[in-house]
Amino acid sequence: MPGRPDAIESLLIQRLELVGKLSQATAEHMRILQMSRGIDVLLMKQPESPDTCQDRSETDNRIADSQAAIDSLESSLAVIDKSIESIMNTEV
Repeated sequence: MPGRPDAIESLLIQRLELVGKLSQATAEHMRILQMSRGIDVLLMKQPESPDTCQDRSETDNRIADSQAAIDSLESSLAVIDKSIESIMNTEV
């Protein structure tokens, strides 16, 4: 198959870009989780603090959004991996 090496190269480049984005998204997710744990400590000290409760709500939303972004990137990565596998398994 004449286009096979070019197709694989293109998919590997896309995969590399996605892995970079996934790495950044995961690092951001970890940062948000650390902030969330800090808010948990503040809530233990002052459970009725309106500011801290507001921060908790906002952080929970950021965690959900961050996880959704990671899930989307992982799904895209799985599609690329299946495409690479399909090309590799195609007999010449």
